[in-house]
Amino acid sequence: MKAEEFLDYLTSYLLSNRAKIFIHFQLANREIFQDLERFLRWFCANVGLGLQLGNQIAEYGEDLFGSPVSCKMYFEQYLLLSTTKPLVLALDDIDRLFAYPNLTIDFCGLLRTWHS
Repeated sequence: MKAEEFLDYLTSYLLSNRAKIFIHFQLANREIFQDLERFLRWFCANVGLGLQLGNQIAEYGEDLFGSPVSCKMYFEQYLLLSTTKPLVLALDDIDRLFAYPNLTIDFCGLLRTWHS
């Protein structure tokens, strides 16, 4: 059983009535990982695709606060409001980020703030 099939089975069983989005980091070009802003825009766009939403990232970009805050705003003010179900993100091949330590630190820090 492939990882995605296992995650789909697991989430179908344990997480019914939730919006489930699979983010496949294997699909990202290496250039995406070179820049935090570009990476977060890619990440937000992929979550939007999973929710079958149009890309509205330009509406939520705020240079004053930086890309992590813009990403947080995009999730809170657009993506999460578009669904009535809780959102579950499955991050496949996240180990690709480990080759980019600064990106890993910033992205994992952002995820930790969402969890808290």
